[in-house]
Amino acid sequence: MEAIELLEHGLSVFPLQNQSKRPAVSSWLKYQTEYISSDALEHHEGNWGIATGELSGISIIDDDTI
Repeated sequence: MEAIELLEHGLSVFPLQNQSKRPAVSSWLKYQTEYISSDALEHHEGNWGIATGELSGISIIDDDTI
């Protein structure tokens, strides 16, 4: 699914580094409360992350056991 399609479904996306799961922005936290600009969408050719939280309507529970 393309980033624009994710946005059309109400999900907040942010760019990831090429061939990585790491954000390509200094902080992805702002994307929990605001959508990415259309200009940023057009200029990124890598993968996209989906910001969890109220804006996207997604909550995650990470339960690691050591």
